[in-house]
Amino acid sequence: MKILAVDDHPVFLYGLTSMLSRYAQFEVTQAQSGASALKIAKETHPDIVLVDLIMPEMNGIQLITAIKEDKDLVQSHIIVLSSDGSEQAITQAIQAGIDGFVSKNASEQSIIESITTVYDGYQYFGQDISTTIARIKDATAAPDSLFTSRELEVIRLSCEGMIYKEIANAMGIAQRTVESYKRSIFQKLGVDTTVKVVLYAIKHGLVRL
Repeated sequence: MKILAVDDHPVFLYGLTSMLSRYAQFEVTQAQSGASALKIAKETHPDIVLVDLIMPEMNGIQLITAIKEDKDLVQSHIIVLSSDGSEQAITQAIQAGIDGFVSKNASEQSIIESITTVYDGYQYFGQDISTTIARIKDATAAPDSLFTSRELEVIRLSCEGMIYKEIANAMGIAQRTVESYKRSIFQKLGVDTTVKVVLYAIKHGLVRL
């Protein structure tokens, strides 16, 4: 399995390639810039390209795009290995066509697993990256689709100023069931208070004032 590791930080790149070189099934080359990586990729046709996002001149997204647009590199699968796990970075990388995304602080086992998984034709995202992706999907989904009909009813009654007991009476359910709905709503929105739920509902048109 031919692997091209790309990172502009020589110490990290040395550590990464040294780690990968311990595995007999890996043939590892390295590049310290996007431009040199693209040149090496065209010469060696790697199976896996490990790409850092934050690089001078040609950054990771530009490199990914260039590889994906090159007909001679269709066999090259791309895994982002970056310290930037922001929603913006992940969204841009996915749109550019990556096959996996792993944080730089991931364990050796996770990095190796990402390589073998992607090589087998599947996508791989580290656990923290998967959590962020789920949050992105929730944020871009239609607000109503995030919640069940009962959760929406709890939200709307909360916006009317009802407390748990009053919501339970209005819906004809137990108070502990309302509490369960609220926990689910909090988790989906990543909030911890009813006030924040109400603000979300108003902003996204779930209720009319």
